[in-house]
This record gives sequence, C-alpha cells and structure tokens, in this order.
Amino acid sequence: MNPYDGKPSFCDGFQNRFEMSSNISTVFLKIKRVDLSDSGLYFCGFFIGRHTVIVNATYLKVQEESDGMTNLVIVILGVFLNIVVIVLAVKIRKLQTGTDLGSDELNYAALNFQAKPKRSRRPASERELEPHVVYAATR
Repeated sequence: MNPYDGKPSFCDGFQNRFEMSSNISTVFLKIKRVDLSDSGLYFCGFFIGRHTVIVNATYLKVQEESDGMTNLVIVILGVFLNIVVIVLAVKIRKLQTGTDLGSDELNYAALNFQAKPKRSRRPASERELEPHVVYAATR
C-alpha cells in the first residue's frame, strides 16, 4: 500500500484476488478465493526511495480439504489388507500343524520274523537273523 493514498498496487495476475486494508499500526491482507497456488512466503514492507525495506514475512501453506470419499477408500483398503493377512496367517498355521506329525502320532516298529528254532544245531548262516522292517502310521 502506498502511504500517500492508502491504495495497494498489485502485480499482473493478482488484481481482484486480494484486498488490503490498514489502520494506524497494522496492514491486513485478505485473499478472496484461496487455492493451492496461494501457498508461499508473504512479505510485508515498504519502500524508501528505490529500496525495499522488509519488516515481516509469513509463510502460508494452503492444504486441500480432504473429501470423505478418499478417507473411505483408505479405510476399506486397510480393512481388506488386514483380512488378507489374517487369512494367510491362518492358512500357513494350518499347513504347519497338518504336516507336523508328533512322536505320539507315528509309531515305527522293527520286527524280525523267524521260524521257531529247532533243537538241532543249524549252520551259522541260517542262524543269522534277516530283519524285516514294517512302518505304520497310526492316529
């Protein structure tokens, strides 16, 4: 604002977007239609001759208002992801418990079958036992 007439001068493209007013000690800047391009550093100062004197600077960050649809999509995707993780964890757990047979669930028996010995002496080769191994799963 020029102190001699109290009216602000705007650069190209900024006319009709801002309203400036002041009292004795404070300058007010009102942005009529705020959008994301209004984010930035705003300086408050004055000219002495041809030199600019900056008194104060303020950073303005404009954020878009989030609509409910975006939040709803994020919540739905989060719930779906949690369900998928839980289902996969349950399936993996079932696979681990289904294939892990404990020592009580599986019995092994090694059996030797031989004919009833006769009282007569047999050669050494006939006296050697021939093992037959049988495996059986029980539940």
